[in-house]
Amino acid sequence: MGQGTFESWKKILAITGSALAVYLIFRLVLPLLLPFLLAFLVAMLIRPSVRWLRRRLHVKESIGAVLILVSIGFFLIILVNFGGTILLKELQGLLKELQNQEIIENLTKWLNGKGGKKLILFGRDCTIWLADILRKFGEYFTWERCISYCMSHSPQLMRSCISFFTSLFVFFMASVLAVEEMERLHQRLTMCIFYKEIVDFGLFLGKICGKWLRVQGLIMLITTVVSCLGLWISGFSYALLLGIVIGLVDILPIFGTGTIYIPWLIWEFLNQNPGRGLALLILYVICYVTREFMESKLMGKCMGITAFEFLAAVYVGLKLFGAAGFILGPVGVLVIMWAGGKKGDS
Repeated sequence: MGQGTFESWKKILAITGSALAVYLIFRLVLPLLLPFLLAFLVAMLIRPSVRWLRRRLHVKESIGAVLILVSIGFFLIILVNFGGTILLKELQGLLKELQNQEIIENLTKWLNGKGGKKLILFGRDCTIWLADILRKFGEYFTWERCISYCMSHSPQLMRSCISFFTSLFVFFMASVLAVEEMERLHQRLTMCIFYKEIVDFGLFLGKICGKWLRVQGLIMLITTVVSCLGLWISGFSYALLLGIVIGLVDILPIFGTGTIYIPWLIWEFLNQNPGRGLALLILYVICYVTREFMESKLMGKCMGITAFEFLAAVYVGLKLFGAAGFILGPVGVLVIMWAGGKKGDS
């Protein structure tokens, strides 16, 4: 066996071992350590404010951390309560409208209108089929059915609530303790035999993945706010609900805001609503330009993986880890790339 073949097999084994290690860590270790990792990150973020309170007001670090975390918690509760109330009303209205037979009748009339419009797929008229799907959708997703589902699954929901509040309490206490004992934790970390590898990986992940998360989160926030305000100003119903959905769809690879805006604005123009169609076109252009500008200016090629590789990483992550795989998939690829590069250097 030649030297080149040996090196190739060595690299393949290193990548395979890294992939297996990443999977086992994400599957077994990460769920256990996640509250503490998040607590450590939060402690690093609020530590400057805690130290300012200690210098200016002579407040103990633990008490300062509690005050800051409680203040942030109250702000989030108020924000969620305000937005959740509006969102719940819009969801209730949407469920009622889905049960309205007038929607089905209008759709059928439009598809069978004077212009002879029909939904033809593979040579078949699918008008009745589409109307029947919308009718069944409206009959199934009713508010009463949602309440009935919650009541019938109350033990499972109760266990989920208990688990959530337990994790929240652990996260809160860990954040306070991490702020108070940050120096000691840093000293313990420097004594670890893998200190250099941990620091190198932290810098690598913070530079690439952290920047991607910040940019994507900012783009999603801007898209959601622009969509909500634009739909509300244009007089569309359920502006908050639809704006949030558009913002979430925009972060999905391949899809983007055009998945919702383009069919919607075409529908409005075909229904002789040029004003509403033009408003949707303007919103789509704003969201599209915002994403293209921010990704090119703020991110560039910092991820180090192509769009195809990113899509594959997201898909595999979703299959392996569920909804969390949307983040864990790309992060796992970055970890494997970093580990492969370290092996190559050695």
